[in-house]
Amino acid sequence: MKNTQNKTSGRKRLHRKRRRRKLIRLFLIFILVFLIATTIILGLFVAGHIYRTYFNKADIVLDAGHGGKDPGANAVDAFEKDITLKITQMTRKILEDAGYKVSMTRTEDTFIELPERSSYANRKRADIFVSIHCNSTEDGLGKGIETYYTEQKGKSSENLANEIQDALVEHTNAENREVRTADYTVIVETNMPSALVEVGFLTDSEERRLLQQEKYQKKLAEGIAEGIINYYSLEK
Repeated sequence: MKNTQNKTSGRKRLHRKRRRRKLIRLFLIFILVFLIATTIILGLFVAGHIYRTYFNKADIVLDAGHGGKDPGANAVDAFEKDITLKITQMTRKILEDAGYKVSMTRTEDTFIELPERSSYANRKRADIFVSIHCNSTEDGLGKGIETYYTEQKGKSSENLANEIQDALVEHTNAENREVRTADYTVIVETNMPSALVEVGFLTDSEERRLLQQEKYQKKLAEGIAEGIINYYSLEK
């Protein structure tokens, strides 16, 4: 009887050991599956971020109008080439912070021929080209914001111009001079949807004062960037 009890007790202990080992194996398998799943999920998240940042965003070229020996429009102590460069740099930062790839035809006070600006964007195979300018009139009566596209480019350029114009007016509350057509070199000779923005008149004393203020320049940059992002979302 005693031997039988010992055998029964031994079998129970062996059964318990096997059961514990089985539970441990199941636990280890669970941990392993959990780690693999977590790694896959994190990998997909990182891959998605990289894709959105580097592959699924437009390659944008921004063109700060004039520069170097070409001051552009000017009045009193305000020069177009300086103001456009500041606005373009701000626009670039906003777009890059949003994950877009952005380059500029000029990053300092240098002179670049008009055809070279278009050629630069074409060499970059950009998705979007936007040239930023300040306006002027001989009689000093002009006021407000207007954006141009060339009809040669078709609907995409028109859409780009409309989105930028709408966003600029919304951000600044400036007078809306609407979207217009013109055959400016930089928007004709580029191979991608293109727009040319006139952000205000230096010959108007009120707008000149605003255009020289960093706060207002930032509003303009935000409007241009928002218009580009809205356009890109629309085209997708």
